[in-house]
Amino acid sequence: MTFRMLLEIFDDLGLCRDHFVIFGSAPMLLYGLKTTINDLDVVARGSAWTQAQLRFGDPRDQFASTHGTHKILRFWGDFIEVSDGWTSPAWDTRRIDDMIDDSTIVEGYRFAKLHHVLDYKCHLNRTKDQEDIDLIRCALSRSGAEHPTPHISDFDAAARRWIVAGSRGSHRGAGVRVGPDTGELVGVDLGP
Repeated sequence: MTFRMLLEIFDDLGLCRDHFVIFGSAPMLLYGLKTTINDLDVVARGSAWTQAQLRFGDPRDQFASTHGTHKILRFWGDFIEVSDGWTSPAWDTRRIDDMIDDSTIVEGYRFAKLHHVLDYKCHLNRTKDQEDIDLIRCALSRSGAEHPTPHISDFDAAARRWIVAGSRGSHRGAGVRVGPDTGELVGVDLGP
C-alpha cells in the first residue's frame, strides 16, 4: 500500500480536516527525511474525535499520561491510529490545539511541524526514534529555522511509494481493492 492509499483510506472517515493533525513519523515525509512509514498517527480534537468515535465506537485501547487517560482508535489492521491526546505530559489540550492550528497544510492535510515531532520522539526516546531524532535535529539546524520549508515534491514522491508495513497486527477484515489496469484505489474494507 502506498502512503497516498493510506491517506485515501483515512479520508473515508470523513473527519473535519480543521480538527486533526497527522503526527508521528509521517510529517518527516514532507521534508524528505523518511521514505517509508509503518502507520499513520493522528491526533484529533472536538468534532473530528467525535466523528471517529461515531464511526468506530468506543476505543479499545487507552494510554495514561499525567493529564489523565487518553483514548486511541486503531483501525484498518492498526495501520491508522486516531487519538484524542498524546503521551507526553507536555501535550495538554492547549498544546494539542496549538499544534493542530499551527500545522503545515499539504494537499488539505494538516501535518505536525518538525519541532513538535522532535519533542514527541525525544519524549518517547525509543531505540527506533534515535535515527529520526538525529535527522530532525540536522534538518532544523540546516534550515536555521524552527519551521523549515517542506519539500512538496519529496512528499509527492513518498506518497506514491509503497509503505513498509512490518508486522502491524492481524489486518483482519481489512482490505484494499485496486483497479486491475491502473493500480488506483477503487475500494476499501475498513473491517470491524
